[in-house]
Amino acid sequence: WYTLQEASCIIHSHHFHSQKEERLNKALKLVNDCRSVVRAKAAYQGSDLDAFKRTLNDLSSLRINPVTIPREWGIKHIPNLLYAYSDKVLEEHINKQWEEEFILNYKKYAEDMRAI
Repeated sequence: WYTLQEASCIIHSHHFHSQKEERLNKALKLVNDCRSVVRAKAAYQGSDLDAFKRTLNDLSSLRINPVTIPREWGIKHIPNLLYAYSDKVLEEHINKQWEEEFILNYKKYAEDMRAI
């Protein structure tokens, strides 16, 4: 989760076409004003609702939760636990692979040095 301002900065940093950036920010603002995705969805019908759902998917692909953190909390970001867990598992997997590769290379180097 991000504050509305932080989420808007992330969107802006992707340098989207101005219409897409405006659409994403408008959805964030509506959800922020409604304080709920469900209440924000209720404001739309038909093709507008479909467009809003696509916008929510776009925000999700940017790892932005449309429900933003209130400014008065004084917090700019709360990590998504699922993403944090996935990132940590990936980091550990990469470290393990690096360590195994390092050990193999070291053993090969030691063998090569003994052969000299």
